[in-house]
Amino acid sequence: MNSTGNDIALRSRFEAYLASKGMRKTQERFVILEAACAMGGHFDADTLHRRLEADTYHVSLATVYNTLELLRRAGILACHTFKSRQSQYEFADADEGHMHLVCSQCGKVREVPDAELSQAIAQRRFGSFSATSFSIEIFGICASCVRQNRKNKNNKTNPQNSNGKS
Repeated sequence: MNSTGNDIALRSRFEAYLASKGMRKTQERFVILEAACAMGGHFDADTLHRRLEADTYHVSLATVYNTLELLRRAGILACHTFKSRQSQYEFADADEGHMHLVCSQCGKVREVPDAELSQAIAQRRFGSFSATSFSIEIFGICASCVRQNRKNKNNKTNPQNSNGKS
């Protein structure tokens, strides 16, 4: 494993979770955790599986899905399904909530931290429910898609032949 302080803490947390559930601490599970740590940002199971294969570590896709679910249950990963897309994973951070800006056109997801919103939610009381984190999804069109849409619209209203003349 990458041996950063955070990676070691995540490994220890995962080991403790597996032990508490009487589950085996297999090499595959920890290799998948290491690969997930290297992904950064949002990722899906297929992308993680392809990365493992590219690194010449052969593990079944089912094992990747099952391990991601264990990591989610252990509170290490959070899972999101943005606009009916494949489940996306990211590392859960109980101390920091954030918003996800999701492009409805290309599916790109951008995280936006909001300290003011985090503070407001931390101060909010929910009866007997104790909030540990939050995530808000905001859907719209990203700047790249807006530019591409304008370009496509301009091309339709001002068609040009291959030599650049109208």
